[in-house]
Amino acid sequence: TFGKRAVASVGLVAASFASLAGVAGIAGLTKSMVRVGANFESEMATVRGVMRASEQDFQALTAAAKHAGETTQWSASQSAEALNYMGMAGYSAKEAIAALPDVLNLATAGGMDLGRASDIVTDSLTAMGMGVGDLSRFNDVLVGTITRSNTNIGMMGESLKYAAPIASQLGYDIEQLSAMIGTLANAGIKASDAGTDLRQMMVRNKKAAAELGTAETDLIGTLRAAKEAGWGVNEVTKNYGMLASKSVLVLMDQLDGYSQLEQQLRKVKGETENLAKIKLDTLSGDFQILKSTIEGVGLAIYDVTKEDLRELVQGLTESIRDMQPYLVTTAEGLVLIADG
Repeated sequence: TFGKRAVASVGLVAASFASLAGVAGIAGLTKSMVRVGANFESEMATVRGVMRASEQDFQALTAAAKHAGETTQWSASQSAEALNYMGMAGYSAKEAIAALPDVLNLATAGGMDLGRASDIVTDSLTAMGMGVGDLSRFNDVLVGTITRSNTNIGMMGESLKYAAPIASQLGYDIEQLSAMIGTLANAGIKASDAGTDLRQMMVRNKKAAAELGTAETDLIGTLRAAKEAGWGVNEVTKNYGMLASKSVLVLMDQLDGYSQLEQQLRKVKGETENLAKIKLDTLSGDFQILKSTIEGVGLAIYDVTKEDLRELVQGLTESIRDMQPYLVTTAEGLVLIADG
C-alpha cells in the first residue's frame, strides 16, 4: 500500500542520511588524526632542531612525549611543547626527558599551562643554581608553599625571577627563599612586588648587619636582631630603602610564621606528585586523560599511514605543477570568451 511504501521510503532516506553521516564522521576523524599527527611531527622537528639532537636522541624524545600523552592528562603535542621550552633553556635531550614527568606534575598540581610551567622551572631552577637532579625537590617546595600560603605557582615564578639570582649568590636555598615569598604573600605582597623587595633587602642587608652585628648573608637573623633592637619605620627605611621597607616590616612582624613555614618546606617530599594525583582523581581528570589517550591512538594510526599520505600530497603537488601551463592557458581562454 501507499502507506507501507511511504514508510519504507522514509526508512531508506533515513538510512542513507545515516550512512552519509557515518562517512562524514569517518572523514572528520581521519582529518583530525592527520592534523594532530602533522602538528606533533612539526613540533618534534622543532624540538630536534633546537636541541640539535641526534637521530637516537630524537627517537627517545619522541617516545617520551608519546608516553606522556598516553599516561597523563597532557597530550603528546603538549609534552612536545614542554620539551621545546626545555631545549630553548639549554637542556640536553637526556636532561629534558628526565625532567618531563616533574614538569607535567607541576603543571597539573599548579593548575597552569604546561608551557608556563616549563618556563618557570627552567628559568628559576637555573637562577637558584640547581640542576635537573634537584627538580623534584624544587617542585615540592613550590607546591608546599602554594598550599600553605596565599600565592600560586605563577606568582611564585614572578617572585623567583627577581629574587632567585641574588638569593643563590648569597647562599640562600630554595626553602628559605620560598618561605620568605610565602610569608610576604600572606600579607598581600606577591609576584614581582615580593621578588623586587626581597632582592633589594638581600642586597642592602650588609649595612644593617654591620650595625646590628649579624652576618651580611643572614637576612632573617638581621631582621630578628632589628626587631629585638626595637627598629621601626625610620630605621628600616634608612637601611633598606623606601620601596622595600614594607616587606622588611612584614617579615620582622612575621618571623615566627616564616620559621614555621621554612621548617615545613624541608619536609615536603612527594607533595607535587600527590597533589597532581588528587586533582586528576576526578571526572574532569578522567576526561582529560581520555582526550590525551585518544590523541595517542590517532598518533599511532598516523605513524603507520604518514608515508603514504606524504607520497599522496607530494604527487598532488607535482601534478598541479605539471598542469600549470594548461590551467593558465585555460584561464586566458575563458577571459577572451568573456570579453568577446
